[in-house]
Amino acid sequence: MYDLLKSFRRGEAAAEECALRYGRHPAQGLQWTSRHFASWTVLFIGLLVIPALYLTGNMSIESVNNLGRYLCFAIVAISLDLIWGYGGMLCLCQFLFFSLGGYAMGMFLAHHGGPEGIIDADNWGKIPACLFVVYPGQVGETQAQWTVPFFWKPFWSLPVTLILGMLIPALVAGLIGFFVFRSRVRGVFFAVLTQAILLAVWLVFSMNDMKLCGTNGLTRFDRITTSSREKIEIIVDRERLEQNRLTFHDVQRAIDGEKVRIQKEREDRSDAALTELSVSEDDNRITMTLDRSLHVWDTQNDVKSLVLAQEEAAVVHLSDVATVDIVGFKLTDKNVKLGLYVITVLALGATFWSCGRLMNSRIGRVLIAIRDNENRLRFSGYQPYLFKMFVFALSGAIAGLAGMLYAPQMGIFTPTNLEPSKSILVVVWVAVGGRGTLSGPILGALVVNYAKSYLTSYAPDAWPFVLGGMFLVVVLVLPDGLISLWHRWTSLSWAAPAVGPLRPASWSPTDKLTDPQKRLDGMIAVLGMSAVAVGLYAAWGLWQYGKPYDLGLMAQGGPAVVVGLMMVLTAFCGVMLVLSGLGMILGRPWGIRWCSNVLKFLLGLVIATIAWYFFIDQLRGGLWNWLGSGVGRVHALLGDVPEYAILAVWAVATLLAISRLDKILIFLAGLIAATSAYCLYMGGLPTDGEQGLLDIVFLGLWTGILAVTLSRSSLSPSIGQLYEQMAPVEEAAEEEEVEEEASQVKADLERRLVQLAMRQRAGPIESPVKGSLMHVEDITVLFDGFKALDIETFSVEHFELNVIIGPNGAGKTTLCDVISGMTRPTTGKVFFAGQEITNMPEVNIARLGVGRKFQTPTVFDSLTVYQNMELVLPGNDRLTPRFRKRSRSDESDRIHGILKRVRLNDHTDQQVRYLSHGQRQWLEISMLMLASPRLLLVDEPAAGLTDEETLLTAELLLELQDEHSVIVIEHDMEFVRLLNSKVTVLNEGKIMAYGSMEEIQRNPEVIEAYLGR
Repeated sequence: MYDLLKSFRRGEAAAEECALRYGRHPAQGLQWTSRHFASWTVLFIGLLVIPALYLTGNMSIESVNNLGRYLCFAIVAISLDLIWGYGGMLCLCQFLFFSLGGYAMGMFLAHHGGPEGIIDADNWGKIPACLFVVYPGQVGETQAQWTVPFFWKPFWSLPVTLILGMLIPALVAGLIGFFVFRSRVRGVFFAVLTQAILLAVWLVFSMNDMKLCGTNGLTRFDRITTSSREKIEIIVDRERLEQNRLTFHDVQRAIDGEKVRIQKEREDRSDAALTELSVSEDDNRITMTLDRSLHVWDTQNDVKSLVLAQEEAAVVHLSDVATVDIVGFKLTDKNVKLGLYVITVLALGATFWSCGRLMNSRIGRVLIAIRDNENRLRFSGYQPYLFKMFVFALSGAIAGLAGMLYAPQMGIFTPTNLEPSKSILVVVWVAVGGRGTLSGPILGALVVNYAKSYLTSYAPDAWPFVLGGMFLVVVLVLPDGLISLWHRWTSLSWAAPAVGPLRPASWSPTDKLTDPQKRLDGMIAVLGMSAVAVGLYAAWGLWQYGKPYDLGLMAQGGPAVVVGLMMVLTAFCGVMLVLSGLGMILGRPWGIRWCSNVLKFLLGLVIATIAWYFFIDQLRGGLWNWLGSGVGRVHALLGDVPEYAILAVWAVATLLAISRLDKILIFLAGLIAATSAYCLYMGGLPTDGEQGLLDIVFLGLWTGILAVTLSRSSLSPSIGQLYEQMAPVEEAAEEEEVEEEASQVKADLERRLVQLAMRQRAGPIESPVKGSLMHVEDITVLFDGFKALDIETFSVEHFELNVIIGPNGAGKTTLCDVISGMTRPTTGKVFFAGQEITNMPEVNIARLGVGRKFQTPTVFDSLTVYQNMELVLPGNDRLTPRFRKRSRSDESDRIHGILKRVRLNDHTDQQVRYLSHGQRQWLEISMLMLASPRLLLVDEPAAGLTDEETLLTAELLLELQDEHSVIVIEHDMEFVRLLNSKVTVLNEGKIMAYGSMEEIQRNPEVIEAYLGR
C-alpha cells in the first residue's frame, strides 16, 4: 500500500503514464474496484446504513422488517440459482423447501406463543394455541383426550428446530433428486414434475386432519426463547414495595407458597408426574423455571394475582409491586425486529459467500459442465446424478433457512406459501436479476418485490401487466438479467486512447494490467468523482454565502465584503475542480494537473480568508484579545460555512495524496507569512472607498501569483518527455518478444513434422502385448427394424492404431457407441481387457479406460480451457474430492504441457465458446490425453482443420499410440494416409476389408463401395 501511495503522489505524472503507457482511462480502473468491493459495499449498507437510518428516525421499523422479508426471498432466489442458473435444472417447487423451513420455525414459535391451549392428555406439554383452535378431534373425544402430535414435539427446542429446519428440506430435496436424476429426467419434464410435487404437498398441508393447522396456518407467534424450559421473570420495584410497607421477603414467601401449591396440585393428580419448578433469586429479580407440563400462561396469571398483603382497605397483589413476564425475545419488540433483520443480512451474506466459494470450486465447475453437456461428462467417468442430487439438497437446505428467517418476521406462516404461483415467482426473481451470477437473484428479488409493494399500493390492477412486461423485457432484451448491465460495466474493454498527441500511430498498449495498475487507475477515478462532488457542493454553498446580492456577504458592506469576495473566488475554484475532476474520470492527463494547481490556489484562498478573519481589528486590542476573539471568530466562520471546513479538509488530504509534502508545506508557510505580513503592515485593510477595492484586488493577485509560482515548481515532466523515455524501450522489448515467440513456433512445427515423417516410414507397429484389448462378437444393432450394425468379430490390439473408414451410414459411429456404452446392442457381446462390458453403464466403461471423442467437439463452453482439462484429471470424477479449488502442482504442469503441444497454452483462461473449430477439436483430444484411457475412440478428428492443423493432429495421434490403443473414424483419405496404420472398412454395417492403406486401395469391393462400380 505504501508503494501504491508513493507512486500515486507523483501527481499528474501518474495519470499521464496510465493514459500513455497502458492506454487506459482511469475511470475503467473502477471496474477492478467494482468487482472486488461491491459485495462489501452492499454488506456495509445492510449492516450499518439501514440500522443507522432506523436508529436516527429516518426509517421506520416496518420498513426495516419489510426489507428483512425481502432478503429472505433473496436467499430463496440464490438457492434456485444454484440448480437452475448453474446446473440448468429449472425447479418449480423451491417454495416447498422454503415452506418446510418456515413450518419448522413456525411450529417452534407456536409452541411458545398464545395463551390458548391446554396441557395434553399425556402431560407432555401445552397444545400450541393455533393447533388448539383447529384440533381435529375424533367423534366422542373430549379436549381432555387431546395430545400434541408426535411430529410437533422435536420443535419445542430452538437448536433442534434450527437443525431440522434445514435438514428436512435437504432430505426431501435429496430424495426427490435421487429418483428423478437417477432416471435421467431433465428439462421441461423435471420442471413439470417438481410443480406436480408442490401441488400435492400444498393440498396435504391444507387439510385439518394433518394437524398442521390447515388453511389457517401457524399463528399466535409471541416470542423466541433459547431455553429448553419456560421461565417467568419477576422484577420487583423496591419503591412500590416500600409504598405498600412490604419487603422483598414477602415476595419470596408468596413465590414459595405458589411453588408448594403447584407441586401439591400435581401430586394429587394420578395421571401426572411431579412437576419440576425451580426458583432462583438475583437482587430484585426472581426467575421461576417451569417444567414443560406446566401451562406457562396460566402460571403467569396465577403469579401476578398472588396476594402479598391484605388489609381492610385494599389487597396488594404481586403485579402491584413487580413486573411479571415470560422470558423470551418478544417479536413485537422493535429491537427484536431489528435484530432479526441483522441476522437475515448476515445469513444472506454467509449464503452468498458460501455459494460463491462452492461455485468457484471444482464441484461448481462440474455443475456448469452438467448444464453445458451432461453426456460428455458421463463419458469422462462422472455420475452426474450424484452432483445434481447434492446441489439440489443443498439448495433445499438454503431455502429452508430462508423460511426459518421469514416466519418470525412475518408473524404468520400459512399454506399459501406452497401455492405454485409462489415458486414460479422465484423463477421470475432469478430471471429478472440474472441467473448464474448469485448476485443477480438478490437484485431480482429486491427489485420485483419492491415494485410489487409499490404498485399494489397505488395501482393494484397494473401489477400483473408490469410483471409480465418485466419478464418479456428480460427475455427479449436482457436475457442475462439486470445484473448483466453491471457485468457489462465491469467487463468493458480497456481501450487504447485515440491516435493523437497522447499516442503516436505506431504505439500499441499492453494487453493486460496488473492489479496494482488497476488500483492506481481506480484511485485516480475515485479522486476525480470526489473532485466533482466536492466542487459542486462547495461552489454552490460558498456562492450562496458570499454573493454580492440578497443576503450575501458582499452585499452587506464593511469587513464582510473581503470575506465574501474570497468566498466567491473559492466558489470559482470549486467550479474548476468540477472540470478537472471530469478530466480525471475521462483519463485526460491535464485533469490531475489542474486538480493539483486548483487545490493549491484554493487552499491558499481558504487560509487567506481565515487569516483575514483572524487578524483584522483584533491584534490592535492586544495579544490576549487577539488570541481569544480571533480563535472564536475562526470557529464561528467554519461553523457558519460548513463548506469551508469540508473543502479545507478534503483539499489537504488530496494534496497529501497527489503531491509532495515538502512543497505543500513550503507553499502554505509562504502564503501564511505573506498574508500575515501584509495585514500587519497595513494595520488591517480599509473596506471603504477606492483604496479598499485596490487592496482587495492586490491581495487576490498576490495570492494567485504566489500559488501559481510555487505550484509550478512541483510540476512533473511533460507528456512528450514521458513518452520519449519509455516508448523506445517498450517497443524494442515487444518486438524482441514477438520474434522470439515466432521462432519457437517455427522450430516446434519443424520438429513435429520430422517426427511425423519418421513414423510414416516406420509403418504400423506390432503390439508387444499378446491378446486383444477390445473385442466384439456377433454384434447387431437394430433401429426400428433397420440393421445398422452386423459384425461377427472385431478386435483392437494393445497399442494399436486402427482407422475405420466407410461411406456415410456404414455404421462407424454406431460401432463406437456400442463400445462406449452409449448404444445397447440388440445381440452380441463386447469385451474390454478381458471383462464383458456389453450392458455396463457408460460411466463404468469410461472408468475402465475407454475414452470417447465425438464427431462434433463436445466440450464445456462456459468453462475455460484450463477448467475443461481439470475436469478430466484421473481420479477426480467422484463427488468428495471436488471441493478442492485448485489442482496440484504436478497436475497443473501436466495440463500446461499438453496444452502447449496443441498450441492452446495461450488460451488457458479463455472460455471455450470463443475457440475456433480446430481449437475445440484439439481441446477434446487433449482432454482424452489427460484422462489417460487405455482405448481412445476418436471420431473424425481432422474435420474442419487447416492443412497445418491436420498434419499436427496426425502426428499427435501417432504419438498417442505409444501409450494407448486408438480407434480413429475418418472420411479424409489424405489424413488416413498420414497415419499409415491398419484400416478397417465398414459398409452397410459390416466389415468389408481390413489391412494396410495400400491393400485397401487395391481391394475391388472397396473401390466399388466408394465409387459405385
